[in-house]
Amino acid sequence: MRINEIVFDVVKITKEFALRDNVSIYQLLKDSGYFENHLGVSIERIKKELKLHPQLIQSWLNYSEDKRTSGGWYFKKDNNTYKVGNLLKKSEISFRNGIDACALFIKNEIEEIRE
Repeated sequence: MRINEIVFDVVKITKEFALRDNVSIYQLLKDSGYFENHLGVSIERIKKELKLHPQLIQSWLNYSEDKRTSGGWYFKKDNNTYKVGNLLKKSEISFRNGIDACALFIKNEIEEIRE
């Protein structure tokens, strides 16, 4: 599988997850080829894909909001500011650009799932 296809599959994974309620994010990530090629899926590559498909940012915001956990990564929008943080580490970064914030969230989230 080419790395560009893997990046695209990763970026659209929350959309696929919403459509297929009987498949886990873990399984979709595994099926994408990410686990074997995780080093090739950089934040920069994710940003590039999000620039082509900015509508997927909302899907990631929805996914983050729907997570039911007391720890881990989150991604949210407050007015014109996007925030990415980790509940366990009690850290948060603010962004004016949704693409940058979403790419960071995606990479952190999928790495946490992979590990």
